[in-house]
This record gives sequence, C-alpha cells and structure tokens, in this order.
Amino acid sequence: MLTRHLFAVFIGCLFMLPEPATAEELNADETQELLFRGPWQIRTGGETNYFLWNSDGTLCVKMYDPNADDCDDSGTWTRDGAKVCYELPWWGKGVDLHDLCFHVARTEAESYEALDGLGLPALYFSLAEPS
Repeated sequence: MLTRHLFAVFIGCLFMLPEPATAEELNADETQELLFRGPWQIRTGGETNYFLWNSDGTLCVKMYDPNADDCDDSGTWTRDGAKVCYELPWWGKGVDLHDLCFHVARTEAESYEALDGLGLPALYFSLAEPS
C-alpha cells in the first residue's frame, strides 16, 4: 500500500515539473530578417564579438566594440533558405568555427542559437543593443 502511494506521488511530481525550454527554429524569411536587424552579439569563451552581415555577402567581425571603425576579421557568407554559411580567415579557427553552416533557433525572446548540421548549438548570440 505504501509503495502504491509513493508511486502515485512520484507520478504526480513528474506532471508538475516545468517543461524544458525548446528552441524554435526560424524559417527562411525570419532568418533573412534577423541577418540585417543589427550586429549579432556572439558569446564565445567569455568574450563578446560582433558579426555584421552585409547585403553584398561580406561578413565583418568586430571584437569587443560593434561601433569600431574597422573589422578585426572579414569574410563571406551565403544563405540558402534558412541555412546560413560563413567563412572567415582566422576568427574561430582555434575552435573550428572559422567556417560554419547553420540554422538559427530562437531560445528566448531575443536569444538565439546557431545550430550546426547535426542540430547542435555552435554559437549563442543575441542582437547588439543600438548605441
């Protein structure tokens, strides 16, 4: 009898647990819009870098300051539907992120993940605050 009551309490607790947050993958139009809304504030290894996606297919990476005059690294990017790919000469090379193809997923109101081909988060970012 006690076992049955403990089992019922256990099952009841399971239904009361909050659901884990799920990421909502963006479609092609949402991804396009996000690319040009402003600099992406990328968080990697305790540092913040900024990706500026230019409509001519160039990518400007600014380290620490999105308003700096010059790019710290420059590369190219392409988009095919919701899939975005970029290549950079040296940014992220030490951790194999200098070239990446990904889909974007929204994790919170203004927080995102770049999901690699396996669906794993490769980058975490938000939009930089306008200054």
